[in-house]
This record gives sequence, C-alpha cells and structure tokens, in this order.
Amino acid sequence: MIIHFSQSAITSETKARTTSTICVLSLAIGVAILVSNSPLSSNPLSIVLPTSMIFIAVYYLRLVYLKRKHGACIRVRNNNLELPTLTNPKVNKIVPLEHIFSKKVVNFARHTLLRIDYIGGTFILKEKDLSKPEQLRELYNLLETNLKLETKYARPYATLIVGFAIALIGISIFQADSLTTHFDSISYGAWQKDLVLDGEIFRSFTYLFLHLNYLHLQTNILIFILLGFALEHRLGWLHFLIIFFLGGMFASIPGFKTDFFYIIGASGGVYALAGAYIVDRYLRPSPLLERFKQITLYAILGGLFADIVFSLFIINVAYTVHLAGLIFGAIYVFVYHKFRLTNLMRALALPVVAAALLTGIHFAQLSNASKLDRALMWLKENDSEQKVLMAAWFVSLNTDSSEEHLKTALTALGQLELSAGSKDTYATLLARSGNLVEAIEIENELVYFQPAYGTQLARFEQRLTEDEPIDLKPFASSKIIAIDAICNKRYFARHVTHTVIDIPSICEGQEIIFIRNARDTDKSLRYELDPKLMALPL
Repeated sequence: MIIHFSQSAITSETKARTTSTICVLSLAIGVAILVSNSPLSSNPLSIVLPTSMIFIAVYYLRLVYLKRKHGACIRVRNNNLELPTLTNPKVNKIVPLEHIFSKKVVNFARHTLLRIDYIGGTFILKEKDLSKPEQLRELYNLLETNLKLETKYARPYATLIVGFAIALIGISIFQADSLTTHFDSISYGAWQKDLVLDGEIFRSFTYLFLHLNYLHLQTNILIFILLGFALEHRLGWLHFLIIFFLGGMFASIPGFKTDFFYIIGASGGVYALAGAYIVDRYLRPSPLLERFKQITLYAILGGLFADIVFSLFIINVAYTVHLAGLIFGAIYVFVYHKFRLTNLMRALALPVVAAALLTGIHFAQLSNASKLDRALMWLKENDSEQKVLMAAWFVSLNTDSSEEHLKTALTALGQLELSAGSKDTYATLLARSGNLVEAIEIENELVYFQPAYGTQLARFEQRLTEDEPIDLKPFASSKIIAIDAICNKRYFARHVTHTVIDIPSICEGQEIIFIRNARDTDKSLRYELDPKLMALPL
C-alpha cells in the first residue's frame, strides 16, 4: 500500500519548518554570541557556534528542497511501515509492524488525525494532507498493534519528579536575583569540602539540585530527562534513582583533591546516567528495551565531546566530577548484569531514600536567619580567606545584620590583605556602621579601577547628603570641583569643572548627590547604576 502526500501539504509543511528553523538558528546564534561575552575576534567560541549554525541551516534547506522536489509518501510492505523522514527525503524510516503498539483516529481542531505510536517515536498523520483522504482509514484498518508492548513501558515518573524538583529549585533561586550568589549557593547546599568533613553529608546530594545560571540548568535538565526516560525503561525507576543519587555522591569524592571551594550542578549524577546507559546499551542492544527513540552512542559521545569543548571556554569546570560519575554509572550496570546482585542493589536504595529525606529537610529549614548564623560562624572561625570574604559580603548586605555583626565582619576583614573586591565589602560595612565619609573615600579610589563600584559610591554619597545638605559657598573659590549626580535615577555622572557656575548644568539639573574639591587624578565619569544595589537600605 502506498499513500502519497499532496503537494500543497508538502509545500506548507516545508515552509513552516523552514521559517521556524531560521528563527531558532537566529536565536541560537544570538545566544552563542551573548554567552561568549566578548568580541568575535577575541573568543573562538563566538565564531565556532554561529558558523556551525549556518552550516546546519544550509544542510536543512537542501533537505527541504529535495522533499519538495521528490514528494513524500507512506508505504506498507514486507511487514514494515515506511514513514517519510526529514534527514533524507528519498529514504523512508522503516518501522516493523510488530513495533507498533498503539493506533488512534482522533478529531482535533477540526482535523481528523491518525496517531501511530511505535518503538522509537510517534507519527501523526492529517487526513487533509493526503492526496486521497479516504486512505487514512484504510491505513488504520491495515495496521495491527502489538498489545504486549502497550503495557510494557512504565511511565517515567521518577525522572519527571526529580527533574521538576531540580528545575523548580533552580528557577526559584535565580528569580531571587541575589547579590550574594556564592554564599547563598553554599547555604542552599553546595558541596563544600570543609563542611562535608564537619558532618554535613547531605551536601553530597543537595549540590545536584543547584546550578550557576539558566544555561547551566537547561543543559543538565535536557540531558537528565533524555537519559532518565531511557534508563527507567531499561532498568526501572529504582535503579535509575540509585545511579543518579549515589553516582552524584561518588562523583563529589574527587572534590576533596581539587582546589574548588565549592561544587554545584547535576552534572555528576547526569554523567553517572550516561555511563550506565552506554554500558547497558553495549550489554543489551535490543531496541525493544526503550519506548522512545534510542539515544545513539554517537550522540552520547558527541555530547561528551561538546561538553569538553565548551568547558575549554568556561573556567571552574569540575572535569574530575564528571569522570567519576561516568565511571560509577558504568561499573554499577556492569556489576548488576554480570553478577545479578539484585538484593544488594536494592539495599542501595536505602541511601537514596535517606538522601531524599535529607534534601527535603535541608531546603525546608532554609531561612535568612540560618544563613546569617552561618556567616557569623565563619567570621568568628576565620580559618579561610574565601569563607571570610563571602561571609563579610553577606553580612554587609543583609538587612538583619546588627551593629555587633557589622563589627565582627570589620574585625575579620581587617586581618586580611584587602583586594579591590574586599575593599568594597569593607567600605559597605563602614557605611552600614555609619562611617560614610571613610566609605566614600575607599569607593572613590575603586571607581577609577572599575566603574562597577560606582553604584556603591553613589548610594553612600546619596545617604551622606541626606543628613548633610550640599552647601555651595565653600566651593566658590575652588580651582577644581568634582560634582557627582544621579541622572534620571539610572546613571551616575561625575563632572570635573573649574567653576561653580557649571554646577547646575550637570545632568540637565538632575539630583546632585555630592560635591568636593577634586584632585589631579580625578576625571569625568558616566555609567549605569545597579538598581539592586541602589535599592538596599543603609
């Protein structure tokens, strides 16, 4: 039996796909350039990605042309169903009839559709797209379903639940848009060597639910769901959970030998799933073990290669964590199939249950007070410069910090050799303690080093002049005057002038927040303010 698509259906389909593909590729190119965060000439990543997208677009458009030229059809012959494919319009996808486990004719949005579910995917056929619409019913009657397969594959609820939890926690943290990202990550449960050694074992699991940014989260979630669906069908939900959580725990072990201060991301568990899938596919290659299309080994190896390439352009990637997870997953599945230690494997579910309980309890107990307590503990212990810097910055911005807390942070910072970033923290603590003049002096030195510190300078100066209104008289005879202003509540502007007459003209009469006698090193500035910092109280 041969069923031909109408030429109009092919034309409309290829037009729609071409338009959507061009939009997606354009978006991908824009995101690639944005992620590279540098000019094209200075970062190879921002050249490689757009170029790759263009090659893919050209290849895709060629396939679209071939499909429109040669047409498309569905065939039933030799106990196989041949479906049209996108990658090669001249060659159909071969689906054995015994791999079909469901067929349905449904009416949706005034269209009659035939849905065919088979091992590896689903194909939906519109009646109006056929040259002879009555052939849709003929095809339905011709196909027979394999009822044994229909109930063979359990729904991958474990993958969906864990994936939803990872996504929900990640998005919730990103939406908070915190200014103390690193300290918050540790408070939320990032793996940190000293804290794990102190007995906070739950961090070997909770770090799997935390991510650095949306790109980090999306990448891990996509691969997690892809592997999770496959492994739940191949091994069952229990083994899937054991591999992910215990693999993540095992993957964190190399962290004790690295210089990373803390580790976050589901990558350790995801690589454990990848290792398990590779070995299971090697030992049991049958395509009937999975409901959805099998992930080819080429795709997995390509993904691993892409991960390594991307890592070359991103600092602080825990390669050893990835490798350890991959090894754990591979060994687990190999031992399970070769030695059939079923009871032992099921016993490993106990740590997984404990991990789930510890994770839930930890996230339920999180509060601003608990984070402040941890910061103060780190400041008093003063056994690590990184801990002191993170804790001091958190205390400097936390609205619940008391004068005693601020004093503790100032004391701990005073014992360190301060860099530009830690000087900014020190100035913030001084400003919160009421010493605005000294804080302004520190920030005034930093603003020429990096304009980002200008937001701190602006809010300190603004707070000072609220208590001490500006008086122009002392500057009447000054040779050089530095005038700071906030323009349109968005920009900080510094204007260096030789006459007090120019003062009202700066920033078109916007709010002048500070005036002082300038030094020879001062120069005019203008940059955008950080609204998150400006909104913080002093």
